[in-house]
Amino acid sequence: MRPAAPSVCHHAHRFGAWGRVLELKETNARRTDMAGTSSGEYIQIIAMLVDKLEPADDRDGIAAVAAASAASYATNVGNPGWKRWFEAITAKSVRRADGKSFAKLAATFPGATLRVVGEAKALAFTPMPNDKLPKLLARLQVSGTTLPRLQSVPTSDAGHVEVWLNADLEMTTGKAAAQAAHAFFEWTRLGMLPAAEFPRVRFRAGQDLEQVRDQVGAVAIVDAGRTEIAPGSLTSVALAAGSTPDADRAKDEQ
Repeated sequence: MRPAAPSVCHHAHRFGAWGRVLELKETNARRTDMAGTSSGEYIQIIAMLVDKLEPADDRDGIAAVAAASAASYATNVGNPGWKRWFEAITAKSVRRADGKSFAKLAATFPGATLRVVGEAKALAFTPMPNDKLPKLLARLQVSGTTLPRLQSVPTSDAGHVEVWLNADLEMTTGKAAAQAAHAFFEWTRLGMLPAAEFPRVRFRAGQDLEQVRDQVGAVAIVDAGRTEIAPGSLTSVALAAGSTPDADRAKDEQ
């Protein structure tokens, strides 16, 4: 049984410079399935630009995917695909597209949500049946969805919310991006951040994620383990930047 969507209860927490008091459940954990969906189940596709000649930093790529996924919902709440998606396993699939393919996707699907973070780009689509994907989307590949670590300080470091990714799991860029997208999606869906924002991406040890998953305002993601990692793995946590003593001083572990 899929856990109910995160609820709101009376635990107030002030998020720094935002000057907003949000009443959130202390832990908002969602179990997710990323692959192996049944015929007809709804899935959200996010295309990530993977340019082999001029690749973006992996953290910016992950941030762009997360931002596009969340903004796709925020700007298309009335799309009936979302209702079907929430009723099922809330699957997201991050797939690679080279420069030519990415440009064709953007031109063919003007309603898709584009987000750019530094040199990274991502296009998110509203949920659709996985067995009825348009040919251009169905042809996109999951394998090879990887980006390098290029910059000491990526553009995404300007984000006002952090997404911590479990470095111990050694996820590919695509897998990490999907998990970050789940966490950031829930954060924005609860009304905590404008749809135009993107997250600051951090790779931290699994024990660090365990320590913050239960704090007020945290959104934790537990994966079902259909691809790459074991079932029940804590993959990502979204939290306000600076909401932990060392959050702003954190160093990426990968």
